[in-house]
Amino acid sequence: MPGSRPPGVTLSNWDLGGEVSAWAYLHAGELFPAVEIPAAGPGAALEHVEAAEVAQFEVQPGVSLDQYVAGGPVSGIVVVWQGRIAFERYPRMLPGQRHLLMSVSKAFTSAVAGILEMRGVLDLRRPVGGASPTRRA
Repeated sequence: MPGSRPPGVTLSNWDLGGEVSAWAYLHAGELFPAVEIPAAGPGAALEHVEAAEVAQFEVQPGVSLDQYVAGGPVSGIVVVWQGRIAFERYPRMLPGQRHLLMSVSKAFTSAVAGILEMRGVLDLRRPVGGASPTRRA
């Protein structure tokens, strides 16, 4: 798990991979101006029920999710399935430690948009931006 700042890490090389990036993803506030936004309240408590089928899910031929997370470039992962934590690992960070999200934000946002569309709250055919929608009385 990355600890002290690797020598030579700069804004030019922080995301080139390896130990420099592993450290930077956990210490972005030491590289970039950052402000922590506190949560509005406590997070939802989820039951933790390890699901063998999630851990054994094949992510590559002959490689389970559990094997990939243990040996791959994964800092931490939580899989919520059927309202429970079904798989949780932190091979290269500590639970509760902040981690730079980057592309995870796109997947999370698109999943939320899909859920809102399915519930009829969001219409994906409507344009984004431009004039404000007309309010009806």
